Parts: sequence; structure tokens; C-alpha cells
Amino acid sequence: MVQGKRSTHNALGTFIRVAENWSVILLATVVCASVLFTYGKFAMPPQFTSTAVLYTLNGNTAELSEGQLETSLAGDCAYAVKSQEVLSKVISDKTLSYTYQEMADKIQVEYPEGTHVVEITVTDKSSKSAKELVDAVADATVTYVSRKMGIGTARVLSYGFTGGRTVTISPAKLAGIGALAGFILSVFVCLCRAFRDDRILVPGDIRAAGLEIFAVVPSEE
Repeated sequence: MVQGKRSTHNALGTFIRVAENWSVILLATVVCASVLFTYGKFAMPPQFTSTAVLYTLNGNTAELSEGQLETSLAGDCAYAVKSQEVLSKVISDKTLSYTYQEMADKIQVEYPEGTHVVEITVTDKSSKSAKELVDAVADATVTYVSRKMGIGTARVLSYGFTGGRTVTISPAKLAGIGALAGFILSVFVCLCRAFRDDRILVPGDIRAAGLEIFAVVPSEE
């Protein structure tokens, strides 16, 4: 009889101990996949993007170098995109229920260095609404820059388009992530339990305990 707990296990014995819990592993995998699929389906509606491009034109800024001018115009135009006046006009004209901050959070502005180009990207619940919003923001920005800021002029180089990329993870991908996470977690728990299991399941468990095998009683088929 083996006294006390063994500190090591035979690999085959460990595998058998884990395999005994196959139903638990399967259940954990299915449950985690189902939970994340449901979450992705109902709590994470898809979000779409649409991008409009503005082109800034030089104003009366002869004291600036060409490089400084490009940066100044594009930077000022990029600032105007998220200004209170521009977004408030868009919210009013489109009769939106968003607050100013909610609207600002939907917008991403970039202006590649060394160019007069400003890219405006809007994220919304549908491809159509994203296009409508980014077009409205582009028009309002052009008006604001040209009439109010006095730094030059801007024009819309290209409006947004429908069919923009989806920026959320699909429910199917979330289900796959959940299944993998559930499988790994359940196997880890089963391994921890296996190393605490003192039963002798295979001859290798006796050798792992530092004991010798003098005889084996054959099992009855």
C-alpha cells in the first residue's frame, strides 16, 4: 500500500484522469461558446465605418514655409471637424438624438504628414447611416473652415461610401474564442485535479511514487 500523496504522476495516468472528465470539458466548451455567441449577437451589434476626404487650400499665410503651411492648414481643419459648432450643426440638421460628446466619439480624424488631405471616418450602427453622418460632417467642416476660421479654404475631395468595413467581432468568431477559452480552462482545472488524485490507475503511477513492482495480477477480460 502506498502511504501519503505522490508528488508526481505517470503521463498515462494523468491522461486517464483528465480523460475521465471529458464530459466536463465538453460542457465547459459548449457553455463558453454559447455565452459569447449570445453576447455578440445581442449585446454587440455590428458597427460600420465610412470615410470622407477633405482637401485644404492655402489662404493668406505667406509667412509660413510650404511644410509649415501644409501642417497648419490640415491640423486646423482636423481640429474643426470635432469642434462644438460643426458637430452641433450636424446634430441639428440631421435631427439626431446624440449629445455632442457621443457624436465626437464616433469620429476619427487623420491628416497624413506632408499633405493637404484630412480623412474623416465615422463609425455607426449601419453602413448607410455612417455614410450620411460622415458626409454631413464633411460639409459642415468645409463651411466652418471657409467662412469662420479664415485660414484658407477646404473642399470635399471624396464623400463617404456604403459598404464600409465592420469594426466589431462577429458572433461566430466570439463563439470560437469562447470555445477555445472554455476548453483550455476546463483542461487546466482537470489537470490540477489529476495531480491531486492519489489513485493508482496504471503501473507507471507506482514507479512515479518511487516504489518497485514485484508482481502484476492480470486483469480478467
